[in-house]
Amino acid sequence: MFSGNKDKLFVVYSASGSWTDSYALGLLTFTGESLLDSVSWKKSENSVFKQSPETGVYATGHNSFFKSPDEKED
Repeated sequence: MFSGNKDKLFVVYSASGSWTDSYALGLLTFTGESLLDSVSWKKSENSVFKQSPETGVYATGHNSFFKSPDEKED
């Protein structure tokens, strides 16, 4: 069980083939009481990372997240 406003759980997943130019990442956000209950998860309607040639983003890159050197940012 999660409680309080500081507890957040996200799952970022491959939303298409990682070997393609249209590789994108989706996002699930935990919003409920039970990790095993499907209604406890909210799926983003759109990809959260995706190609955008009009703004100079040609590839999503690898699906990895790290802490900044000062550990204040993900």
